[in-house]
Amino acid sequence: MGRRGRHEGSIYRRSDGRWAGAVTLDYQGGRRRRKQVYGRTRKEVRDQITKLLTDQQFGLPISTERQTVGQFLEHWLESPARPRLRPRTFAGYKTIVSQYLIPVLGKTQLRKLTPQHVQQMLIGPRSSA
Repeated sequence: MGRRGRHEGSIYRRSDGRWAGAVTLDYQGGRRRRKQVYGRTRKEVRDQITKLLTDQQFGLPISTERQTVGQFLEHWLESPARPRLRPRTFAGYKTIVSQYLIPVLGKTQLRKLTPQHVQQMLIGPRSSA
């Protein structure tokens, strides 16, 4: 296999035997932002890099942060939601987020959130009666 071209990412084997890859996303403040991916095989990493590059070409956001559901919800309440909502609606949303969503889902990483997490939150703990 030959060299990869510019802006196609890089793939390499780590000293622990796993494969790693990196893709340059963009530049912010004169520094480049890169997204790292890992896998057991070179093919896994190549597929992940291909998906990242495809998402980037279609303009989809690529998260480089380890943002939790709680952090996302708090940001959503203050930035996009607050200016558009009436005060009572905002207060109701804030109550729902702080009492029901954050205690159950708040520590889950946003990128790892699955439908099963949401379903478990909606069902709640089962009582053994």
